[in-house]
Amino acid sequence: MSRKLPAQSNKSQATTRSAKGGSRSARVARPGVALTRGHLIAVVLLILAALGLGIYFLSASATKSLEQRQQSLQAVQEQDAVKPIAECRAADLDFKITNYDRSIPVGGPWNAAVTVTNRGADACLADGSAKSLGVRVTSGSYELVDTLKCASPDASLPLLIGPNRSWNTTLSWDGHDYESCEAGSVGAAGTYVLHVGYLGVAKADLLVQVVEPQEE
Repeated sequence: MSRKLPAQSNKSQATTRSAKGGSRSARVARPGVALTRGHLIAVVLLILAALGLGIYFLSASATKSLEQRQQSLQAVQEQDAVKPIAECRAADLDFKITNYDRSIPVGGPWNAAVTVTNRGADACLADGSAKSLGVRVTSGSYELVDTLKCASPDASLPLLIGPNRSWNTTLSWDGHDYESCEAGSVGAAGTYVLHVGYLGVAKADLLVQVVEPQEE
């Protein structure tokens, strides 16, 4: 019996060592768990950093986009803020009578084709009403009519003429003699001078024959 005791003692020691070894194994495994938690924390921090950078860049991009839109809007507004259009200067307007009746029958209408061209560098405003464009018909010292004087004071035909653009119209006389701007009898056969004026400036003196209509 005394010989078996050491064996039991050895077994007890082995058991004790095994238990200690197990405890050591458990202790060795813990650093692995701590390392895994560290990785998770690092990943979370990286995700948070990425989110922060994403939010920053999105905010910066939105701010830049807003600034660009504001700049574009300001540029459009500056373009729309066109300077006021001035009245046409007489020196910038090229006035031409491109065609007119050189002979008309007694009582017949007389017509002339007129072209006004803006030779200036900018668009300008002019008036094309009977108050600005007209004809004075004379025979010697006798005046049959002055359409400029007979035009209504309220007459107005605003014209916006761009650079190198033209306005075309027709100037007419109905062939009648007028008394106080009221149409009377037709003008007799003969030679008449038609004085064309525009914007207070004499533009042309045209000779026109008024003839008796030929009998068929």
